[in-house]
Amino acid sequence: SWIIQDEAFYNQFKIPVNTIIPASGRLVIAENLEMFSNYYPEVNNVVGSTDFGFGNAGDEIKLYNAHDE
Repeated sequence: SWIIQDEAFYNQFKIPVNTIIPASGRLVIAENLEMFSNYYPEVNNVVGSTDFGFGNAGDEIKLYNAHDE
């Protein structure tokens, strides 16, 4: 399992276990999955909802594996 976190340690989102990002691929992590899917129904490489957002003014994003590395 992979976890994405912003600067606040309590803002964490666990990426679903069977999520695959192919080589040169992308994954959208949506704050509100339902709203995102309504605006962009053609996007199928999306997970969420995070219940927190990432700031545009320099928020730090961290990615951890199951061993907190």
